[in-house]
Amino acid sequence: MLPHNQAQVRISIYDPEKRGNGYGTDAILVMLGVGFNILGLHSIYLDTMEDNEKSIHVYEQIGFKHVGILRETEQMDGKRNGFLIMDILKEEFVGKHPDGVFTSTQ
Repeated sequence: MLPHNQAQVRISIYDPEKRGNGYGTDAILVMLGVGFNILGLHSIYLDTMEDNEKSIHVYEQIGFKHVGILRETEQMDGKRNGFLIMDILKEEFVGKHPDGVFTSTQ
C-alpha cells in the first residue's frame, strides 16, 4: 500500500488523429480501476492545462472534481497558462462506476 493512499495520473495522446476516440477515457478508467480496486488507494489526482476544455470535460464525466489552479505555471506560444488540479475519491468512483468498470467500452 502506498504511504498516503493517493496517486497522480497523467496521460497524453500525442497523435491528433487518435484524439477523440475514447482512448484517453479508457486509459484513465483503467488507471482508476487499478488504483482503487487493486492498490487500495483513497484518492487519485491529476493536472491539466486550465484551458484544455476537452480533457476537463472527460475528467468531469468520469467523476473528477476541481480542486484548484496553479496559476501561470506554463508558457506556451507566448501565453502563460495555469494547471487545473482535479481529484476523485474512491467512494466517488465506486458511486459513479459501481461495477468497477475498467473501460468505457466494456
